[in-house]
Amino acid sequence: MQNRRYTLIFSRPVRQNALFFLCLYLFGAVCIVFEPWNGSRFLSLFELFFDTYLLCAVLTMIPPTARKWVKGIVAALLYLIGIVDMFCYEKLHTPITPSLFQIAVQTTWEESHEAIVFYQDSSLLLSPFGLLCLIIIFHLTFSSGKRRLIQVPDWLKRLSAAAMPAVLCVCTIISIPNKEWMLYSQILELPYDKMEKYSLFESKTRLYLPVYRLADAYRQYRENRKAMRQLLTVAENAQIDSCCFRSPTIVLIIGESYNRHHSQLYGYSKATTPFQMKRMEQNQLSVFKDVVSSWNLTYLSFQDMFSLNTQNDKKNWYSYPFFTTLFKRAGYTVSFFSNQYVTHLSERYSDFLEDVFMNDPRMSKHQFDIRNSSLHTYDGDLLSDYDSLCKNRQDSHHLIIFHFLGLHADFALRFPPEGKIFKQEMYNRPDLSNDDKQIIADYDNAIRYNDDIIEKIIQRFEHQEAIIVFLADHGERIFDFGTQEYGRTFFFNKSNVAQQYHIPFWIWCSEEYTEKHPDICHRIEEATEKKWTTAHLAHLMLYLGGIESKYYVDSVNPLSQTFKEKNRIIGEDVDYDQLIGKSDTSDIIFQ
Repeated sequence: MQNRRYTLIFSRPVRQNALFFLCLYLFGAVCIVFEPWNGSRFLSLFELFFDTYLLCAVLTMIPPTARKWVKGIVAALLYLIGIVDMFCYEKLHTPITPSLFQIAVQTTWEESHEAIVFYQDSSLLLSPFGLLCLIIIFHLTFSSGKRRLIQVPDWLKRLSAAAMPAVLCVCTIISIPNKEWMLYSQILELPYDKMEKYSLFESKTRLYLPVYRLADAYRQYRENRKAMRQLLTVAENAQIDSCCFRSPTIVLIIGESYNRHHSQLYGYSKATTPFQMKRMEQNQLSVFKDVVSSWNLTYLSFQDMFSLNTQNDKKNWYSYPFFTTLFKRAGYTVSFFSNQYVTHLSERYSDFLEDVFMNDPRMSKHQFDIRNSSLHTYDGDLLSDYDSLCKNRQDSHHLIIFHFLGLHADFALRFPPEGKIFKQEMYNRPDLSNDDKQIIADYDNAIRYNDDIIEKIIQRFEHQEAIIVFLADHGERIFDFGTQEYGRTFFFNKSNVAQQYHIPFWIWCSEEYTEKHPDICHRIEEATEKKWTTAHLAHLMLYLGGIESKYYVDSVNPLSQTFKEKNRIIGEDVDYDQLIGKSDTSDIIFQ
């Protein structure tokens, strides 16, 4: 009798909310099965049982008269979030993410309505989206009280009640690690280094339900607003001590998704960079042999490159000003020509969250004097922007930044038709399909076109006292080292890291610059053998500009005599140098 009483207690949340429990569980299961984002779908189904049971247990504490209304409100909210999530997944191929949330917040009702009408079609009803709608209709039909579910036999009720404690125990044990991670990352917001013990829980889907993804998106949205406020405050108060204008004209070229293993400069067999090769052979390019990017995502890489934070500093990137802000404060005219970021209202959205620091008009005003106002199909059109806005200017001191769309997928769209030089039959890869070999060919064609643009940029500064720095924000996996994968990933092994983080980096100096600054040119040549990270690019830029400031750290500038090589961190906390020294079987997973 005592055991029966305990089993009835354990089963009470489900018995008193049977239809609610069933429909919410089925709804969540569809989201899990058809919207997996890494992790184990199987384990997530157990966690879903735990969450649904816990919700029903809370409902049993509410008086019956109010419980009906609370269940209706909760179900409506969860269904709405799930429907929106699945709609986005089906039509945009992504569930709710921080970037999607940010766009939604900044979008007007008219724009949202137009988007829904544009994407709405009958195919939705034949997708998992339609299945979610059926579950909602089922729930509404039987919750009215006029229809009843099939009568469950008493023996099955008793069996279910008896099994409930064991099932709940298993689900709780499976759920605890992920719930710990949610507590510390989403609520307490502990620093990543304090969460080291939770790195073992990667096998589980973390934000496995739409409501969790929405909560995480809102949390990150708030964090970005906080970062924006602090970054603006820092920019407004940023000060320099002095500036000797060491380099009158500095050009920074930032490539996109550039895998250095597809560049002739680093031994690639295809003629992808003939212009750069010619200049290197004429001793005009100083090619750095071992430079890595800190991230394989543009906006995170930009944060590290532009901020004067260092990898040894425990403060956030937005606690420091950007080097562009200090250049402008010092008296340089700062120009930014980007084929990804513009502040024009109709093209304000970038791929991720760069609006926080690149497209915000207030932050842009602190960094740049001149910007292009529209995006282009091909990067070569950025030269037209430069010619119309800067070429005939008589600025004494100028920092010009070119930011390419470059090698961003789809690679076939990154070069004009006449630039189709490499073809799939040129690649001896019997392990790959023709489509895969065509992807490699398109990528190499994009690099070849990239090389042509870079050459035209150099030609514009050949007769000035100018120095040009070229680097990529990150790399890209392109079936290298015998692999059959392309695109970016957060799975850290030697092959993935070598393709995504080992980037091209070189410096070019004009003849006039070389004559007037032989000491700097000598330091550049010596630095080509040093291992370095673009996370410290801002400090190199300050040195080239001759800007003295409390934010400058001499020991991370590769041209400094006090420079010290240190292990480089990629991603959140992966030691690049330690990983590259390991065998291929020593994989590190980071999410």
